[in-house]
Amino acid sequence: APCPRGLFEALAVVQAVAAFLMITTATGLLRGFWMTDEGQYAFIACYSLVGLLEGYLLTTSYRYVGDAEGIPASVRQSTSSMLSWLNVMSVCVGGIVSGALVNSGAVRCTDPTF
Repeated sequence: APCPRGLFEALAVVQAVAAFLMITTATGLLRGFWMTDEGQYAFIACYSLVGLLEGYLLTTSYRYVGDAEGIPASVRQSTSSMLSWLNVMSVCVGGIVSGALVNSGAVRCTDPTF
């Protein structure tokens, strides 16, 4: 049986919030917090949640598309293909952008005052 829709949506929100918090580390937002022990534990938790939920939510999305009743198979196939394309593009573009930010020095892995 597929994941109940409400639980699926709640897990998607949890993943989005965790991903947003991870983005704040790259942008320097909440830097004081992320430098603490609690912040480091929070980062580990956010990183784990994003990775854990990514595959599950994507797989469940494919299942919702495939199991949709009253929608022609051609539309479901098209939707599934678009979901695949968006997933690959978001990962590729995300990697390119993050690499460019690190290369330009806009994002650093160390304190710039050292």
